[in-house]
Amino acid sequence: SAVLAAFSLAAEGQVDIAVLESCLQGFNEAMVIACRLPSSTHRDVFASTLGNIAKGPASLKSAKAFEVLMKFSTVNGEFITSTWSLIMRTVSDIERNRTVSEDGLEGFFAAAMTLTPKALEHFVVGCISASMVELLTPPNPRLFSFEKALLALTSNLGRLDEVWSVIWPRVAAHFVASACVRNAEVPLLALEQLRR
Repeated sequence: SAVLAAFSLAAEGQVDIAVLESCLQGFNEAMVIACRLPSSTHRDVFASTLGNIAKGPASLKSAKAFEVLMKFSTVNGEFITSTWSLIMRTVSDIERNRTVSEDGLEGFFAAAMTLTPKALEHFVVGCISASMVELLTPPNPRLFSFEKALLALTSNLGRLDEVWSVIWPRVAAHFVASACVRNAEVPLLALEQLRR
């Protein structure tokens, strides 16, 4: 879309912080509008592009892009639906490269725990999607997103009737899939997480 191209090109080599912030705010506003549309295509494209900027080399631009993505996700979590998978893969990549502090992620995950049951299901599916990528990444499988899916499950134990029955089948299926991965280390990691 023309809007995506305009924001992307303007932000690409930007050194003027005011222009960069305006471009990133434009991404945010475009994603808010896209969340209200029935198709996920526009939402996915904007989130993916913003995520790619956030995953770029450590810089003020990548840090600001990540900040916008986290704020957008926290405020609009009810409307993100399938785009949670894309966002969680971005968060996973950034966390793996340690370009963001753990404190920066705590508020994001705390806000996700208050989502409505349907939105929380989308969030958990996003965690599981990112987790499968992490678990299948040789040589060192990771558990970051796996742990976040479990956190969503355990943090919502108080909402059992409305949430547990929606989330548990997704997480249980992920445990089974994790246990079937050929890399012998992965099933052991999955079992260790289940014990916790």
